[in-house]
Amino acid sequence: MALGSIDIANGQIYFRSNHAFGLTPTAVWALNGTGTTINLGSGGIYTYLFANYTGFGAEVWYVGNLTGIITLPAIAGLFRVTNWTLLGPGAGAGVPDRGITAMLLGLALWALAISRRFAIS
Repeated sequence: MALGSIDIANGQIYFRSNHAFGLTPTAVWALNGTGTTINLGSGGIYTYLFANYTGFGAEVWYVGNLTGIITLPAIAGLFRVTNWTLLGPGAGAGVPDRGITAMLLGLALWALAISRRFAIS
């Protein structure tokens, strides 16, 4: 979204701040919850916090540099927080290697089989 813009998608209204964040890390779902108290652990586990507010919409915060227990704002405007989602690091952080390990294992087993075949002859 462009800076300072408003968009509607999936029944939600999205407001984009005027802050130019630069490149931000990608993220994948990690944990859902309710209430206003959230334990972020020792840090680096979560990247973003997405909170839904009844009748208001949602707020997103970068929490990648925070640790321990945090408290969400219980009210946004006149609306109360309903639930939240934590998102963890995305691509490049703990993502499977797309089969390279399996391919190398297969290649090693094939080489072992070939060397055994020639060693017996």
